[in-house]
Amino acid sequence: MDTRKEQQAKEHDNRSSVKNKVIIAVFCLFLFLSGMLTLLLNSTKISTNVKRIVKDNNTKNVGMELGIRGLTKGLEDTISSGFIAKEKYIDLVGLADRMLGRQYINDVDPKKDVVKDNHGLLHFLTRRMKIREVTDQLIHLNEILKDKRIPLLYVQTPIKIMPGFTELPPSIEDYSNSNSNTLLSGLSMGGVPYFDLRSEASKLEMNPSSMFYETDHHWTNQTAFWAVREVVKKLDADYSIRLDPDQFYTDSANYDYTNYNRVFLGSQGRRVGRYYAGVDDYTLIVPKFSTRYKIGINKNGRSLSMKEGTFENTILHKELLNMTSSVYKNRYAAYFGADYREVQITNKEAQNFYKIVVVKDSFGLPFTAFLSTMASEIRMIDLRYFSHEHVITYIEEFKPDAVLFVYKGLGIRYNLISEILRRSHNQVQK
Repeated sequence: MDTRKEQQAKEHDNRSSVKNKVIIAVFCLFLFLSGMLTLLLNSTKISTNVKRIVKDNNTKNVGMELGIRGLTKGLEDTISSGFIAKEKYIDLVGLADRMLGRQYINDVDPKKDVVKDNHGLLHFLTRRMKIREVTDQLIHLNEILKDKRIPLLYVQTPIKIMPGFTELPPSIEDYSNSNSNTLLSGLSMGGVPYFDLRSEASKLEMNPSSMFYETDHHWTNQTAFWAVREVVKKLDADYSIRLDPDQFYTDSANYDYTNYNRVFLGSQGRRVGRYYAGVDDYTLIVPKFSTRYKIGINKNGRSLSMKEGTFENTILHKELLNMTSSVYKNRYAAYFGADYREVQITNKEAQNFYKIVVVKDSFGLPFTAFLSTMASEIRMIDLRYFSHEHVITYIEEFKPDAVLFVYKGLGIRYNLISEILRRSHNQVQK
């Protein structure tokens, strides 16, 4: 009997070995053919770029090592941008990884390594980070705004890796929640108000599996809408900022929800292909009520690109909502189109004169879109691209009724610390 079981186990191993070899062979053949076609069809472009890079290097008299590095980077970018059947290639690699049972997928950029949890959801991993500098900056900022009687509220968004729900493969650790816990603890000690949406979601026993896209690190539009409702209630209760006194703009019944099935491959999914963990559904949320906006987008720090019209015509980017286009389209950015250094939003139908500054990472895109329905003016700024402006001066000139920091975690790249410390020093001198 034991011999028979051993024989069956051996046959199973042999079949698995053959399957793996077939997968590898098909992948290698596809890679070879795609590579050859890419080189042939882009030969002129590659040749032109090589000549340009060599000429630039000679003109600038850079060293041999830097010259080779620049040449290599230029070739990589050229080949990557023109790679034949690039999406099919990613899909095929992901299919192979899935069939081989791999849960951890390495990326060229270690920050973009993808891990699959026990529920089949994809994640990027967060390393342990230093918190003190970020905490100190927010404490100083809060003190300055206090003198101006401008409330600051740090909004901690939910995080996709959730204790008690998410199980990562053995030996893999993620520090996103512990980093945020340390940050909030420091803010509390420094007297900075914060609102932890993770706790609010836990109190309401929200379904963890539906709060985020399976293949993207962002919250769904439905979760962002819920977050706006909770923050608006918080602003009313703690600061008497009554953005929605009649609970009209935070009532989901006053919005159209359009569901699209299997149309979105998120930030993690685009790294591993559609066959590794599937494709997400997408729900578009737009107001049923009348809207009139004036939107200014500042991409380069010099000029504003202006648009006027309804919510759909100014905030939504229709090119990302063409559901017949590739699932690799970043549907998440359908609200506002992308992360920009500054977006100026004027709601001409607003029932109040409230002005809000939203300092955000990418989680702030749908959040600010929904919040905009109930404030007269919103300035949305992203510190990752706000390197040539003084944030304190910007806030003082705008004179908002509140400043919201809406962040998933410590992706905050503060460019305001030198100004904050300078202001603090000047105040002490006075």
